Amino acid sequence: MRKEREAFRLKKICYGDGENLKKQLASVIKPAAKFYHFPSFKEYRALLSTYNICVEEVKGEINGKTYMGLLYFATDNKGNKVGKVFKSSLFGKSVGYEALQKRFKASKEKMKEKQFAPKTKAAVAGALNHSATKEDFRDNLHRKGIDVLFRENEQGRLYGITFIDHNNGCVVNGSRLGKELSANAVAEWFDRPHPELSAPIQQSEKSSLPQIPTSDEDPVLGGLLDLPLEAHGTDWEEELFRRRMQRRKKQKKPRL
Repeated sequence: MRKEREAFRLKKICYGDGENLKKQLASVIKPAAKFYHFPSFKEYRALLSTYNICVEEVKGEINGKTYMGLLYFATDNKGNKVGKVFKSSLFGKSVGYEALQKRFKASKEKMKEKQFAPKTKAAVAGALNHSATKEDFRDNLHRKGIDVLFRENEQGRLYGITFIDHNNGCVVNGSRLGKELSANAVAEWFDRPHPELSAPIQQSEKSSLPQIPTSDEDPVLGGLLDLPLEAHGTDWEEELFRRRMQRRKKQKKPRL
């Protein structure tokens, strides 16, 4: 646990501060890949994005043989790529494509074995119950040592959400924690007014607050951690969100 807590103090990349960019990237990428548990490429990508790093999968062919690789970039605080591109081989095999595929599988097993996800789920649900806005939610989670990454479409609608629990090194998408913490459920929570949360919460009032259900049906310990790894390129979360909204429009269409 000490090493995971140390990972919480990793420094964001600061492009243009005079320090060697490759050295900055290595100081985050290597410990992040070693000390955090992420069951998919998307969750690994979300983790690095909080430190102003972007990683992308690339596919190529050498002598008729197909290979997969990774490229690392620095970004600014808005997520725009800056500086030169670095191949994963410059940082060692431990952060290369094959090593990370093994890390995804090991992370799933470790999260099941150590029951990391239920602890993260309880902390996230508790923070959401006391949050009237996304900003409140972000702040409440940060106080608990958890970062949250919201993914929104061009219209500003939330379609994906990832939680990074620095206490146990667990990086997990909301849907893996349960449907009540999926992006859709969280978006619906913030679509509703919560006047009871606008004032400071008193201890005596906590029992009367609306509660997000946290059933013992823990999907993380069941089938969701066994989902196939996402292929980079198509954002399946956004695609599912788009289809769901289309179905809703068809259901609302008046009959002639």
